Amino acid sequence: MSDRANQIYDYIKANQRPIAPTVRAIARDVGVPSTSSVDYHLQQLIKRGRLIEHIEHKHGRRWYEFTEQNGD
Repeated sequence: MSDRANQIYDYIKANQRPIAPTVRAIARDVGVPSTSSVDYHLQQLIKRGRLIEHIEHKHGRRWYEFTEQNGD
């Protein structure tokens, strides 16, 4: 897992309120140049089993749930 993906994972975990931070907020606060870069790293975290993505199709909202798996 890349250092950037780990930074994003740690940021989301530290900033979980009732809802996860937005992709735009993650990009801004972690220092990622674009939201598409954040999305790429989120997809890698999902692929590796560290996050589960939930999508509400009616409003286009996405949020993430942490898994127990911590491996790379």
